[in-house]
Parts: sequence; structure tokens; C-alpha cells
Amino acid sequence: KFSLVRVSKYRYESTLFFIASISIWVALIYQIPYAILAYSLGAEEIRHGLNVLKEGVLPPTLWTTFSVVVSSFYVIFIVMFFYSLTNRMSRFYTISTFIGGALYVVSSICFTARDGALFYAMTLLFAFGLFREDLPANVRSRLSKILAISGALMLMFLIAFTIQRFFASGSSDDLLAGTLGYIGQQPFVFAETIVSQSVFYGFDLRFPLVSIIINGAETEVARTVHYEWSFGTFLKDYYSMFGWGSLVFLASAQTILFYSQFSKRFIPESFFMILLVAFYFQFMLSGVFYFRLGTRGGNLYMVLYALILLTVAIKSRGYVHRR
Repeated sequence: KFSLVRVSKYRYESTLFFIASISIWVALIYQIPYAILAYSLGAEEIRHGLNVLKEGVLPPTLWTTFSVVVSSFYVIFIVMFFYSLTNRMSRFYTISTFIGGALYVVSSICFTARDGALFYAMTLLFAFGLFREDLPANVRSRLSKILAISGALMLMFLIAFTIQRFFASGSSDDLLAGTLGYIGQQPFVFAETIVSQSVFYGFDLRFPLVSIIINGAETEVARTVHYEWSFGTFLKDYYSMFGWGSLVFLASAQTILFYSQFSKRFIPESFFMILLVAFYFQFMLSGVFYFRLGTRGGNLYMVLYALILLTVAIKSRGYVHRR
């Protein structure tokens, strides 16, 4: 476990909180009308537009890109929320970062995606478990109630979108496929991908930012077989790039990278380590389904996250101890 109490000897966090708070409110105000529109139209219509017509409620503008990318930083915002509580920072920062954590849910509603509610609830619970010892007893009690209420609301979203997407026709088979299939299909889809896939996507599907840099434009990938768009974990997406070579290389590289950092006993860049653990949790949680960050926005998010980690590593020199 980590401690969030004064992890940094420098006061650069005020600037970080200010920039983050303004970005959070801008992204929230921009996306709220589209989230309301998407929810009113229903998951079935929105998903048909996204998957068949290739269009959604969010317009393809710079503001959309900005808002969606900011929403992706919900893990950092949740950590910042607990940091602001333990260090008694401005109430504006505390409220803003709490909203920032939930911002990913708002963004997901625009796509009627269910994973936003799931990832938010699990990340909030994970962070609370890590940092609860730094919080006063009365704050822990209030947060426990907030967690319970938030969990109930997220469950309502999950149920509502599941019914809209998979029970609109009244078919119980579709409902089972859209629920139990989400937590049971991964090993079978991965195995089918290994056995069946012969045409690979390269960087086009899950690293479109790299594809744009190389080719000058984003290339659309045509997927025609069911296993190609089904959940097979992030490992399935690694294999789909170039085969065994990309799977082994990328899986080994990320394992070595994270292990080299997590195996350290004392971490000079303490806030760096907290953010790295948060990213690892986010990556592995979403990776249970597929390579969730394998979109243009997700790629950009990873680049920005890496820049934040680099900045924090340079500026932060506090110590954090494993308990």
C-alpha cells in the first residue's frame, strides 16, 4: 500500500490540480448534452449508428477529442481526489477531481458503453482500499456511503444499457450472450483467434496513431468474422497485429517494464509510482476484455500519460514506503 500524505516535497501539484480542474469542467459541460441525447435515444440505436453507420452523437471535432481524452484520465483524477482529501486541499479541487473520476462514465454514456460504469466503480473501490488508512475515520465513513451510492448508480446504468442493447427483441439468448458472454468468452475467442486468423491488422486497428505517423492517414480495418470483434483480452489484440511475434514481444516488454518498477523496495519518485500503479490497474482491468486503449484517443492518452509520468519522475523526489 501507498501513502498519499505529502508524497512530494514540491508545490507543483497546485498547478497540476488547477489545469486538471479546468479541463474536467470543460469536458463535463461539453459532453453532458450529448450524454443526455444518447441516453434518450437508447443503446440499440446508438450502437447501430456506431457499428453500422459509422457515426455517433459526438461530432468529429477538436473539442470532442479533447473531452474524450480528458475523460480517459479518470484514474489519475481518482488518485488526485484522494490526495486532495488527505492533504486538505481546496474544496474546489476535491469536488473537481471527484467529478473527473466520474467523467469517464459521462463519456461512456455518449457511446452507450457499459464499461465506463464498471471501470469507474472498480477503480474507485481499488483506490479507496489503497489509501483508506490515510483518511480520518469520519471521512472514511462518508466515503463508504458515497461508494455504496455510486456503485448502485453504476449498476443501474449497466442494467439499463444491457436491456436496451440485448433484450430489445425480448430474446433471453441475446440477453445471456450480452451478460455471461462478457465474462466467459475471452479464452475461447483468444484460442479461436490463434487458430483461425491468417490476415493480420498491423498497427491499423489498435495502434492507429502509429499507423497515421507511418502512412499519413488512419486506415480502416474490415472485420467480417465474429471472433474478430469479440472479447479475447488484450493478448488477442496483440496477436492480431502481426501474429506470434507481436504477441510475445509486446507481452514480454510490458511485463519487464512493470516488473522492473514494482520490484523496487524504496521508490524515489513516489508520486510517479502511485500513478504507474494506477495505470497498470487501468490497463489490466480493461485488458480483461480487450485492448481498450487501442483507439486513436486511447493511443493519445497513453502518450500524454507517459509525458505526465516523466514530468512527475523529474520533479518529485519524495519517498513512499510499502506497508
